[in-house]
Amino acid sequence: MAETKRRGRPKGSTNVKTNQWNKMSHYVTDRGIKRYMTILNGLEDSEFLDHFEKILNYFKPKMSNVNMEGSGQVTLNIVIPDKDTIDLIGKDDEE
Repeated sequence: MAETKRRGRPKGSTNVKTNQWNKMSHYVTDRGIKRYMTILNGLEDSEFLDHFEKILNYFKPKMSNVNMEGSGQVTLNIVIPDKDTIDLIGKDDEE
């Protein structure tokens, strides 16, 4: 079989846009976050909370409400384990 010539980037190399995003990501997680923390520390409480809540969504997204609709009768059973069962949960983790 004849070997065909590859055109474009060498196999395994990243393109220019990927390299740019990687550099931007490094800036955000290194120098950008340090600067952001310095600015946050200088804000008044109400301003701090406003900005803190905005960035918090990137680390721990809000849970969305779930509405369930249906027809007919639905039975919901809630089982609360006794103390002995609760004590057994996690015993494997401690050993």
